[in-house]
Amino acid sequence: MKIKVGSGFERELIPAETFRAVATRLIDCGVQKGSMYGDKHQIIICWELPDITIDIDGVPMPRMISEFYNLGTTKDGEAIIGEKSTLYKHLVSWRGKPFTKEEMQSFDLKNILGVPCMLQIVHNEKNNGDIREKVYHVMPLMKGLEPPKPATEIINLDWSAPDFKETLEKIPDWQKDIVKRALNWGSTNSSKMPSTDDFKEMTDEEVEAILPF
Repeated sequence: MKIKVGSGFERELIPAETFRAVATRLIDCGVQKGSMYGDKHQIIICWELPDITIDIDGVPMPRMISEFYNLGTTKDGEAIIGEKSTLYKHLVSWRGKPFTKEEMQSFDLKNILGVPCMLQIVHNEKNNGDIREKVYHVMPLMKGLEPPKPATEIINLDWSAPDFKETLEKIPDWQKDIVKRALNWGSTNSSKMPSTDDFKEMTDEEVEAILPF
């Protein structure tokens, strides 16, 4: 099914089905200007869908799908994953088990990169008539299915990383433009996503419970 997006560009719509997927990009978009609900710290997670391909210079490559997620913010300005957020719900359904309080304190979002899953895709129609794909549900990879391996470079756009500028140049222009629109772009206060130093305060049982991340 081909559709026209806002710019008039025609592209093939990813079917509203359930697919194997693997997370390959984590993009910290910084604090984005909001409307009704105020400004939000946002991230983008991108997955490859190996069972749907597109020809790029004659080479079949997996289609990709991206999803925006909002992060909460503490009084100190640190980003957190709220238990009522869509991101938290997707992470829990992906790993197949809720996080303990200790696990959430130790969880680093970059752990999802390279991890396979199943994605349920739905189609949403916007007010202007555009139809967009949306990640409705994230689940563990079904038993018996081959875990997909990333076909492209895994990218983690971390504002605090020394290679931030180099990594920024690796992402598509539309994602780059979003990052540069961040309210804290150019600020001395770098964007910070939820993370801590590994799992130093966790018991062996808690570490073993983290599947797949």
